[in-house]
Amino acid sequence: MPRKASHYIQHRQQKRQHIDLSHLLLLLLFLAAFCSFSVVHASDTISLSPPVTSVSKTMVEDYLRDKDIKVVFSDVDGTLIHYPDQIMVDEKDDEDRIWLPPSSTGMRGVISKRTFVLCQSLREEKGVKLVLVSGMRSSTLIQRLPFLPKADAYCSEGGGRIFYPTKDDVGNGYALKEDLSWRKTMEALDAAGSDGYGPSVGEFEDNVIQSAEDVISNIPIFERKGILWEFASSLKRKGWNIDYKGYATSFRIKFTADSEGTMDELLDLIPRELSCSVNLGMSDVYPKNSGKKNCCIYLCNVFGGESLSESSICLCDDDNDIEMALACSHAFLPAITSSSMRAAVDTNLSHFTITYDEVRNVSETAATDEALDIIRSILK
Repeated sequence: MPRKASHYIQHRQQKRQHIDLSHLLLLLLFLAAFCSFSVVHASDTISLSPPVTSVSKTMVEDYLRDKDIKVVFSDVDGTLIHYPDQIMVDEKDDEDRIWLPPSSTGMRGVISKRTFVLCQSLREEKGVKLVLVSGMRSSTLIQRLPFLPKADAYCSEGGGRIFYPTKDDVGNGYALKEDLSWRKTMEALDAAGSDGYGPSVGEFEDNVIQSAEDVISNIPIFERKGILWEFASSLKRKGWNIDYKGYATSFRIKFTADSEGTMDELLDLIPRELSCSVNLGMSDVYPKNSGKKNCCIYLCNVFGGESLSESSICLCDDDNDIEMALACSHAFLPAITSSSMRAAVDTNLSHFTITYDEVRNVSETAATDEALDIIRSILK
């Protein structure tokens, strides 16, 4: 399933009796996607031909007329930020776009300047809350803040950590405060434990996070307590390629020719307390009470919404966005970067509006801005 991927499913039914019907459905979606599109590069978009699955603006307006939308959730990579096929190493900002510094994996993204304007308009003119929900590691989020639209909340590690901008954000740079109630849930030993969080809350003033070092733990993976890290350690001892630096509530598995482990083996081995999904062609593992959908349910309540289906819409593109997308009242897709998301669209046509259009040559940042324009126009 695509670039970022959504719910990967914990276990195979024949080996785990506790899988319910909803998990089985997600497993079937994942297997269909993984078999037909096992690795999707960051710049790839699955073609819709013809793009008849896109719901028109008028239809969305009719559907959302009776909804009281309070929160707009948006994925980041592949949705707000795009990764063109061809980029120059010395690519510079122009009048329309801003290029991000290369990531730890060498990827370099671009975001439209108009995206910043439209996101700010949603917050200031339409009065809705904007929440960025990403699978990126928390240290990457802190480093990327100057290149992201200002939001009312930022969620990293696929929903495992939640941060809010400080009230003195303008004068104090890009500072954040962590949601400690959500953190307490993730810190349970049957979830992620507390050893991946870095400095304790009391070690920096008023829980204000200003640098990547504030969210990075120096505790080795083999010494971390909690079922998440116990599982990660067991895989690492077997020779699996485990990426955990900068993560507190999840870890990433890279499936390479020179390392142990396969996706099928992961599905067999993963404890029932954990879940996994595909993101950027790799698998993210996290507590089952984490994930984008659960994070969004929590924040919808924080911001006064009735429920995701009544009070929120989202922008997204990948496999790990599917549960969030289906739970929100409507989803806008500037791109489709996984076979599983394509399958979700095909089976829920009225739930999605696709704004990328190969015929009109609308893609990447232009498709994002078109989605934001539609959202702005239909909100009360």
